Amino acid sequence: MSFGFEIILPNAAILPRERIIEAVRGQKGSDEAAELWIDNVRVVHATESFIVATYEEWQGRGGEPARGRLSTVVFRPDAEAPNGLVWLHVHETWLPDQE
Repeated sequence: MSFGFEIILPNAAILPRERIIEAVRGQKGSDEAAELWIDNVRVVHATESFIVATYEEWQGRGGEPARGRLSTVVFRPDAEAPNGLVWLHVHETWLPDQE
Protein backbone atom coordinates (compact mmCIF):
# COMPACT_ATOMS: atom_id res chain seq x y z
CA MET A 1 0.00 0.00 0.00
CA SER A 2 1.24 3.46 -0.84
CA PHE A 3 1.85 5.88 2.03
CA GLY A 4 -1.22 7.90 0.99
CA PHE A 5 -3.41 4.80 0.67
CA GLU A 6 -6.92 4.80 2.08
CA ILE A 7 -9.99 2.61 1.83
CA ILE A 8 -13.60 3.71 1.85
CA LEU A 9 -15.70 1.01 3.51
CA PRO A 10 -19.31 0.18 2.58
CA ASN A 11 -20.51 2.22 5.59
CA ALA A 12 -18.62 5.28 4.21
CA ALA A 13 -15.90 5.15 6.90
CA ILE A 14 -12.50 6.13 5.53
CA LEU A 15 -9.52 4.23 6.89
CA PRO A 16 -5.92 5.31 6.23
CA ARG A 17 -3.11 2.87 5.55
CA GLU A 18 -1.87 2.83 9.16
CA ARG A 19 -5.28 1.81 10.59
CA ILE A 20 -5.63 -0.99 8.04
CA ILE A 21 -2.17 -2.39 8.79
CA GLU A 22 -2.89 -2.25 12.52
CA ALA A 23 -6.27 -3.99 12.11
CA VAL A 24 -4.92 -6.75 9.86
CA ARG A 25 -1.97 -7.48 12.13
CA GLY A 26 -4.28 -7.55 15.15
CA GLN A 27 -6.60 -10.07 13.51
CA LYS A 28 -4.01 -12.45 12.04
CA GLY A 29 -4.79 -15.98 13.20
CA SER A 30 -7.59 -14.81 15.52
CA ASP A 31 -10.42 -16.68 13.77
CA GLU A 32 -9.65 -20.12 12.37
CA ALA A 33 -13.15 -20.35 10.85
CA ALA A 34 -12.83 -17.11 8.86
CA GLU A 35 -12.79 -17.32 5.09
CA LEU A 36 -11.96 -14.59 2.60
CA TRP A 37 -11.90 -14.81 -1.18
CA ILE A 38 -12.32 -12.69 -4.30
CA ASP A 39 -14.31 -13.34 -7.48
CA ASN A 40 -15.09 -11.60 -10.74
CA VAL A 41 -11.88 -9.60 -11.08
CA ARG A 42 -12.09 -7.15 -13.98
CA VAL A 43 -9.58 -4.59 -15.24
CA VAL A 44 -11.56 -1.46 -16.04
CA HIS A 45 -8.70 0.69 -17.37
CA ALA A 46 -4.92 0.29 -17.57
CA THR A 47 -2.08 2.57 -18.62
CA GLU A 48 1.63 2.59 -17.89
CA SER A 49 0.87 4.86 -14.90
CA PHE A 50 -2.14 3.23 -13.23
CA ILE A 51 -4.66 0.39 -13.29
CA VAL A 52 -8.30 0.56 -12.21
CA ALA A 53 -9.95 -2.78 -11.43
CA THR A 54 -13.06 -4.13 -9.74
CA TYR A 55 -13.59 -7.37 -7.83
CA GLU A 56 -16.05 -8.97 -5.43
CA GLU A 57 -14.69 -9.67 -1.95
CA TRP A 58 -16.47 -12.36 0.06
CA GLN A 59 -16.10 -13.08 3.77
CA GLY A 60 -17.57 -15.97 5.72
CA ARG A 61 -17.23 -17.49 9.18
CA GLY A 62 -17.94 -20.98 10.45
CA GLY A 63 -20.84 -21.98 8.21
CA GLU A 64 -22.62 -18.60 8.30
CA PRO A 65 -23.65 -17.21 4.91
CA ALA A 66 -20.84 -15.23 3.28
CA ARG A 67 -21.23 -11.47 2.84
CA GLY A 68 -20.06 -9.81 -0.36
CA ARG A 69 -18.91 -6.37 -1.36
CA LEU A 70 -17.90 -4.84 -4.65
CA SER A 71 -14.51 -3.16 -4.56
CA THR A 72 -12.92 -0.71 -6.97
CA VAL A 73 -9.16 -0.43 -6.65
CA VAL A 74 -6.53 1.89 -8.14
CA PHE A 75 -3.02 0.42 -8.52
CA ARG A 76 0.29 1.88 -9.67
CA PRO A 77 2.68 -0.50 -11.44
CA ASP A 78 5.98 -0.86 -9.56
CA ALA A 79 8.49 -3.59 -10.41
CA GLU A 80 9.87 -3.45 -6.83
CA ALA A 81 6.46 -4.06 -5.17
CA PRO A 82 5.01 -7.49 -4.35
CA ASN A 83 3.23 -8.77 -7.48
CA GLY A 84 4.43 -5.63 -9.29
CA LEU A 85 1.64 -3.37 -7.99
CA VAL A 86 1.22 -0.67 -5.32
CA TRP A 87 -2.28 -0.15 -3.89
CA LEU A 88 -3.28 3.54 -4.08
CA HIS A 89 -7.00 3.53 -3.21
CA VAL A 90 -9.96 1.18 -2.61
CA HIS A 91 -13.66 1.98 -2.49
CA GLU A 92 -16.10 -0.72 -1.35
CA THR A 93 -19.88 -0.99 -1.51
CA TRP A 94 -22.18 -3.80 -0.41
CA LEU A 95 -23.44 -6.09 -3.11
CA PRO A 96 -27.25 -6.20 -3.40
CA ASP A 97 -28.88 -7.91 -0.39
CA GLN A 98 -25.58 -7.86 1.56
CA GLU A 99 -26.00 -4.81 3.82
